Amino acid sequence: WKTENEKNAVVFSIEKSYNNQQFKAIGAVAASGNTTGASSYNYNDNSAGNDAVTRLYYRLKLSDINGSYKYSNTIAVALPSFTGAVTISPNPVSNELKATTTSPADCKAEWKIIDQAGRVIQKSSVLLKKGNNLLSINTSKLAGGVYYLHISGSGVECKTKFQKY
Repeated sequence: WKTENEKNAVVFSIEKSYNNQQFKAIGAVAASGNTTGASSYNYNDNSAGNDAVTRLYYRLKLSDINGSYKYSNTIAVALPSFTGAVTISPNPVSNELKATTTSPADCKAEWKIIDQAGRVIQKSSVLLKKGNNLLSINTSKLAGGVYYLHISGSGVECKTKFQKY
């Protein structure tokens, strides 16, 4: 971020929120103090990639030498979807497929079984809980062959190949 003409500035506190309402200080950068021109600053949130959300909110709190402070405008940062893995067992499957996947939060998701021609053969909705989830899918009506299981929802996007015998 950049500032112009700072007066009595002491420190910038960087604050982060998951819901744009409750903010928590995650770092601080010393201000230049008194300037008559432009000053540039930066801060890297190294933990952002570990946050199991698809959107983060940040703001700055500028404190001056008198103990007064002002907040910047809040900015939203979109993160890529949580691209967790899905594990299938057994593989190859016979009558029932057991899929394990991880969700960053409670959400509604859809799973699809897709054949090699890209056709959706079977699909359904499921409620995923935050953390690990086990899905049991009846595959008894599938013909033998190679398929893909695709799971997608709010912050969840994963796909894997399996074989039906």
